Amino acid sequence: MNTQSMIDSSDEAEFHDDLPDHVEQPDLTPEDRTNETESTEMDDDEQCFTNIFNDPEIQEHAIYSGASINRGQLLCLILAFILKHSISCSGLKDLLDLLNIVAPGCAPTSKFDKSFFNLAKQFEIHHYCKICSQYIGKMFTPEGYYFLVMPLRQQLKELFQNTTFYKFLNDNQTNMGMGDIYSGNMYTSKLKTFVDTLDNISVSFNIDGASVFKSSNYSVWPIICTVNELPSTIRGRYALLHSLWFSSKPEMPTLLRPFVEELQELLTEGFSWHDNTGHKHTTKVAPGVCICDAPARAMVQDMKQFNGRYGCGFCLHMGEIEPKGKGFTRVYPHSTEYPQLRTHDQTTHQASAAIQSDTDVNGVKGPSQLLLLPNFDIIKHFVPEYMHSVCLGVTKQFVSIWCDSKNSALPFYLQPKIIQQIYSSLLTIHPPHEVKRCPRSLSERHYWKASEWRAFLFFYSPILLKTVLPPVYYNHWLLLVFSIYTLLQDHIQKADLLHASSCLTRFVVEVQELYGKCYVAYNVHFLTHLSNAVDMWGPLWANS
Repeated sequence: MNTQSMIDSSDEAEFHDDLPDHVEQPDLTPEDRTNETESTEMDDDEQCFTNIFNDPEIQEHAIYSGASINRGQLLCLILAFILKHSISCSGLKDLLDLLNIVAPGCAPTSKFDKSFFNLAKQFEIHHYCKICSQYIGKMFTPEGYYFLVMPLRQQLKELFQNTTFYKFLNDNQTNMGMGDIYSGNMYTSKLKTFVDTLDNISVSFNIDGASVFKSSNYSVWPIICTVNELPSTIRGRYALLHSLWFSSKPEMPTLLRPFVEELQELLTEGFSWHDNTGHKHTTKVAPGVCICDAPARAMVQDMKQFNGRYGCGFCLHMGEIEPKGKGFTRVYPHSTEYPQLRTHDQTTHQASAAIQSDTDVNGVKGPSQLLLLPNFDIIKHFVPEYMHSVCLGVTKQFVSIWCDSKNSALPFYLQPKIIQQIYSSLLTIHPPHEVKRCPRSLSERHYWKASEWRAFLFFYSPILLKTVLPPVYYNHWLLLVFSIYTLLQDHIQKADLLHASSCLTRFVVEVQELYGKCYVAYNVHFLTHLSNAVDMWGPLWANS
């Protein structure tokens, strides 16, 4: 059973707040004291399970000899079941009892929430104004408007005191080479010397929003950090959740303030921890790259979005308004004069000017909270993340162009019988184990995930489109396939990087010639920045 699929299928999640430790408890009746005594006895038993299940090494153990899942996976399955079915306390107790009858000792006997997730001691409650969403401060009562913060200091301290984590960290730091984030010029020039100091690390962070319910404006906005110096194969296993905002779109200065303040302290003071020999260490943390999709990046940088003038966060391309269908769209046609790239100092001055003039300056609306981070470049420490810009962006865009009946008179249009022919061919394909999803019909493309678009781009389209697209359009498409494939390699040579950059530029130029200016959308323009991002921060897969 796929653990992630169960988690993804859950419709609603309830969040229960525990009272902080300092809140005075009410006087207990004799009956309550009896129940408290019984509860304390059970807590001793639960503490045993807490010690077991909180140990990452033990979590890897099978729940019983010969079992196909380990203890950590069982926790995820139980949690997914609770969230999906909104299970009651008594129902939870019965579920845990049933599991322990089938496999004794595989789950706590009761109080799942306290045994597994003692959240009251792990998060802080930060309040903001109901009217203007401005940051108020850290408070102790979960009332009013607030978001949650899980400080990195304590999370990192627990990780470093874990022998397994520290072994992974040390092994990877001694084997850094080409490929991954370490091969980028920005990492080499800004972070390598800092990290080479014993025990120091850097963290990349992601800020994005996800709708909780399809029919609601509410969304969840987390800030998730990963340690760059861990091997890429296990980096996601030790992802750290710092902040969690649940409401409409957040006021970014409010959401980012606790995160920025803590990173400032971790960079200058660090955090202390003890290894398994009792020796004390002090580790400092530097900010790495920030990974966002286009709308979130504009919010974090405090710039205009892609549909506004100067909507690109990496260059000063103003864009043009072009008729499309019954309306208009902003496009970014490529010209012989390449637009000037943005710089950190320039953006800082423009942010100050925007405040004074009360209007945006070249797309900059104001100062980002991240400008307060030491050694953080507000332009170069962001990357044009390829999952959204290429897989869910350009690839999806062009398939939609080919299949759209409005283009039935144009030479690149794929008629319904051709789409059915492609679907029949897709059904005969048996993808390798690296491709997690089986091919689906192009008529269901609106429901495709990013991994399906990636598989279509690299594995299916070069074969299936060869006989159905006119040669000029097919060869144009191969420019994109080749370039992105090159930028996703484990080791990218300088000559290959230049070749990929040239092909991407040619692809963007020919979009206007073959399809029309109205199709040179923001994501198409974004392709011109991918090679530079790889040069600064390593292959595309390292920052996706």
